[in-house]
Amino acid sequence: MDVGEWLRGLGLEQYETAFREAEVGADVLPDLTDADLVELGVSLGNRKRLLKAVAALRGPAPQVPDEAERRQLTVMFCDLVGSTEISARLDPEDMRDVIRAYQDACSGVIARYDGFVARFMGDGILAYFGFPRAHEDEAERAIRSGLDIAEAVAKLETAARRKLAVRVGIATGIVVVGDLIGQGPAQERDVVGETPNLAARLQGLAAPGTVVIAESTMRLVGRTFDLQPLGVHTLKGFETPVPIWSVLRDARTSTRFEAFRSQGLSPMVNRESETALLRDRWRRARNGEGQVVLVFGEAGIGKSRIVAALTEHAAASPHVAISYQCSPHHVNEALYPILSEIRRTAGLVGDEAASTKLDKLEAMITRFGLSAGEFAPLLAGALSIPTAGRYPALDLTAAEQKERTIVALVLLIAARARRTPALALLEDAHWIDPTSLVVLGRFFEQMPALSALMVITARPEFNPPWEAGPNLSIVQLAPLPREEATDMVRGVAGGKALPAAILDEIIVKTDGVPLFVEELTKTVMESGLLREEGDSYQLVSARTPIAIPSTLQDSLLARLDRLNSVKDIAQIGAAIGREFSHSLLEEVAAIPDRALVDALDKLIAANIIHRRGDPPEAVYTFKHALLRDAAYQLMIRGRRRDVHRGIVDVLEARFPQIVEAQPEIAAMHHEHGGNPARAADYYRLAGGRAAARSANVEALAYLNDGLRVIESLPSGAERDRLELQVQLQRAGALRSTKGYSAPETGDAIRRAHALSQGVGEPSQLLLTLAGLYAYHLVRSETIRAREIAEELLAFARQQGDTNYIMIGLRSTGCVQFQLGHQLAALDHFEQSLALYDPVTHGPLAPSFGLDHKEVAASFRSTTLWLLGRPVQAEASQQEALSQAEDLKHLPSICQALIYSALLRVLSRDHPGVIESATQGRHLARRLSFDLMEHGASFFLAAARRGQAAPEELLPEMLNAAKLWWGTGARQYQGYVLTVIAETYLDARQLDEGLAIVARAKELLVATDERWAEPELYRVEGMLLLALPERRIADGEACLRRAIAVARDHGALSWELRAAIDLARLLAELGRAGEGKALVDGVYRRFEEGFDSVDLAAARAILAPHVSPA
Repeated sequence: MDVGEWLRGLGLEQYETAFREAEVGADVLPDLTDADLVELGVSLGNRKRLLKAVAALRGPAPQVPDEAERRQLTVMFCDLVGSTEISARLDPEDMRDVIRAYQDACSGVIARYDGFVARFMGDGILAYFGFPRAHEDEAERAIRSGLDIAEAVAKLETAARRKLAVRVGIATGIVVVGDLIGQGPAQERDVVGETPNLAARLQGLAAPGTVVIAESTMRLVGRTFDLQPLGVHTLKGFETPVPIWSVLRDARTSTRFEAFRSQGLSPMVNRESETALLRDRWRRARNGEGQVVLVFGEAGIGKSRIVAALTEHAAASPHVAISYQCSPHHVNEALYPILSEIRRTAGLVGDEAASTKLDKLEAMITRFGLSAGEFAPLLAGALSIPTAGRYPALDLTAAEQKERTIVALVLLIAARARRTPALALLEDAHWIDPTSLVVLGRFFEQMPALSALMVITARPEFNPPWEAGPNLSIVQLAPLPREEATDMVRGVAGGKALPAAILDEIIVKTDGVPLFVEELTKTVMESGLLREEGDSYQLVSARTPIAIPSTLQDSLLARLDRLNSVKDIAQIGAAIGREFSHSLLEEVAAIPDRALVDALDKLIAANIIHRRGDPPEAVYTFKHALLRDAAYQLMIRGRRRDVHRGIVDVLEARFPQIVEAQPEIAAMHHEHGGNPARAADYYRLAGGRAAARSANVEALAYLNDGLRVIESLPSGAERDRLELQVQLQRAGALRSTKGYSAPETGDAIRRAHALSQGVGEPSQLLLTLAGLYAYHLVRSETIRAREIAEELLAFARQQGDTNYIMIGLRSTGCVQFQLGHQLAALDHFEQSLALYDPVTHGPLAPSFGLDHKEVAASFRSTTLWLLGRPVQAEASQQEALSQAEDLKHLPSICQALIYSALLRVLSRDHPGVIESATQGRHLARRLSFDLMEHGASFFLAAARRGQAAPEELLPEMLNAAKLWWGTGARQYQGYVLTVIAETYLDARQLDEGLAIVARAKELLVATDERWAEPELYRVEGMLLLALPERRIADGEACLRRAIAVARDHGALSWELRAAIDLARLLAELGRAGEGKALVDGVYRRFEEGFDSVDLAAARAILAPHVSPA
């Protein structure tokens, strides 16, 4: 711009010579102050006219937000040095001119750096950098402003020719800024936080004409300036000493960098090797060799863009495109990315009639070549679409329905790849829910035979359960080299070059992370700091080039600030979540529809959000998660609470179907809306819904959230009642995942018990007693378990509660079993099972973690085997499994299978062990039921005795046992050690075996778990007899002790096994007749199971005198 022409346009050409001689060019024209114009000889009236024109050159002032905001702010405090002394020597009017000149000089510089003068306080000035509009480099702007102010004030002097000087203090921190205080002309924008106080204290430490900064500011500018440390100072109002620095000058050659954070990418980058691998895997997939590619990289590294490049490449050939998007707000929502994709593919709209949704769902299923009648009921259930009798009722339990739904989803995905090659994308797998992970795993099993490629993006923290192989590849994305980052900047700038200084700043600060390059470049392009000149951009002001944003957070905030008129809409959307519907936003925002659409259009045009569909059915998504975070975190807590309250009020009043189907959404909004009691109750409901689907991992997460918000409630009976409900549900979920004896389970049930004693109903107290008993039993704290079981049974009888009498009898039976009192145990189990009613007691399984009949029948099975009734034992165990299967309660099925494996280990039916334990372990892994998984692994190893070398089995057995006991379980540890000791006998590692026996005997004393005590003495005797020195007397004594203890327990099976080994020893010693008589006496007491391994061995000793039955 030509200054002379500008003056002539104002009719002030008479000043053209003065401006030219003072070298006032277009670059400094916007910075002119009233004092400058006085020096140029401009009259008062023309000064007013020129100042108005200068203000117009600066553009409109940024709009000040209507409400207070929470944001990072750099605060500058300026103080005129010696103003009191100067005022004493000057006429008041002269002092007025000094103050005005000082304020004009400071405010002019502050405006040049886009700061905000918050307050004039006579000789003091308070200024904000980062409000009302943010820039990426607010700390740098404040420091440069301070240096320029010090220089400008140093040029001023009083009427008496005394030079002026200023002190400047600068600090950075989080504040609440924007509240209006005062009345009328005194009204101003306040800032709350320690940062303004720190800046004021720092200016008091500055020497005249210098700038002092806090550590918080120093960290943001790095080596941009030459700094001199001034040591650590104790400041009034600050508890700890504060280190400070003096800014000397601009360090012209310093290299600056910042760490940024975000996700996603838009412009393409030159990723040749990664792109080649993806294209190769797509080629293989199209040829019928299904592939999976995991793309790993930090946030913003370019995962999304490389996937977009593959999508563009795939568009050249016919294929099916499938896209799944995980969400940080739905990590506990089962099947979220998969169901969201189905909604999009089927065209389901939130508010449309259920019948319409079902029509669309059926059309989609049919389009994929599947049976709508078979698949629609399952998918409708998962999508929470009411079917209103449209389909026959699904005669399934929640657990079975979940399994059938998983199978249906896998088949649905696979069906889309059977006719046409499919390219499936799953983004942000680090936020995937466990159930979706199961679906993927099942789908991957079918991948080799499908014409499909699935590309999964994830941050480094994602730990995939799959390993690289012929059909699975892993890509790790690294930062971009400088050349590629430079190409990317040029691409964002429309192929035009940016000024070298700006380009260098972008490259250095972004550290090769593509998203940071993209966002910082766009920020510059949108800032108005550049102007196009041919095939490049140039800085508007060469004198004071504005640096690129120093952090991505500031960059995002700056983009939002430029849309201040619609920022509140972005904030409401951000409070709803990364994705929000038009219909919900419309209700919450409560503004005319046209105004809402206009606001959303502006956000879309600014690339803040994307829209899918058309209003009012449209759904909006923030382009990046951190764009959503920036909008949300700008709100102060009070504003956030109000917004969340408004959202949940609308959800409950207008969208009850969403609240019913997804209570966790209402819970989140109540939590952030300051209603922890309602939040906790909704989290409890969400946990209950998840547990009913056997999604116990998700249930546990919701219930933990419920406990977290309960902690903020005031103490009292209502709080305790709510926590009791949550803790009871949580204990059930923990039992089905971590196990009965896990420390977390114990903590939950102990807390529930304590609460139930204060505010609980009798049934709740009984429930906690049942949980405490089970916790101690599985930890093999047998005496404590007996005390609690007896208390439970007595209290249940006192209350006349048949349900808990049944549970109490089963519990005391289990304790008697562990103590070795097998006949008493059997009696209690029979009484308990006689009281069991499938209609009444079957639905209790989710609350307790397992079905009561399954538990009682499984324990009865083991007891019957010990009593020498193997046929009845097998029937009892089959009854336990059938009961669990009838209920379709997966954890109960899992335990029944594991107890079936135990029974077969006891009876030495190795093929039967392998069958039951394999099924049980598979199911346990699906359920994340660690206790059962590791127990099954041990039994599988034990079943291979006699087939594999014991030296190979021992490490496997020891590791499985370690993992088993790592869950907190100690029940059966003595028996497990006995099996391990016998395997050491097989391996002829006798000392190791005897050491294990000694350990088991110590455990026997510590726990009083004695049901396998006779077997322990038998194995000890065999180890002693196998020693090189053959300790025959000791070995015989151990075998006789085993027989005696077995008789005392009523454990006929243990007695027979010990008698057989003793008979063999006596035969070696020439006392065969004594041995045969011993075995014969035991054998004759059996009434069934004559085809068992042990009874066959007994007949071999007695033959030819004894027949099988």
